Amino acid sequence: MALRKAIKHSHKPWFDTECRQTKSQFAKLSHAHPYRQVRLKQMKQLYKRKKRAYDVLKAKHLCGLAKADPATFWKWYCKRVEGVNGITSEMFRDGFRQLLQPPAASATAGAMIGVAIQAQVVSFPPNGIYCE
Repeated sequence: MALRKAIKHSHKPWFDTECRQTKSQFAKLSHAHPYRQVRLKQMKQLYKRKKRAYDVLKAKHLCGLAKADPATFWKWYCKRVEGVNGITSEMFRDGFRQLLQPPAASATAGAMIGVAIQAQVVSFPPNGIYCE
């Protein structure tokens, strides 16, 4: 009788061989192992780093797609799920605009602080797409 080994596959595109090996090594540690928490922290840092790298590559690909083939880009953009948590991209962008607005200059704050804050205000493109 052959033993069945349960293999769990991650459906995350950034989850590669290095992530699988790290997860496997972590699973082999006993719960009483002195370095278990350290290994858990390292594993989470690896996952975060891989996801960020994937997000950067995806953003660069989408910026290139927006410049090279706008029709395909807009087809993708319109199909994506927006506002799953009740916040649309316009609400998100407007919220950040409000956060970046300089506060009203008070007599105690001084005029120099108001000028410095106004110089740092970032303008957002109307479509919300940031390409270099």
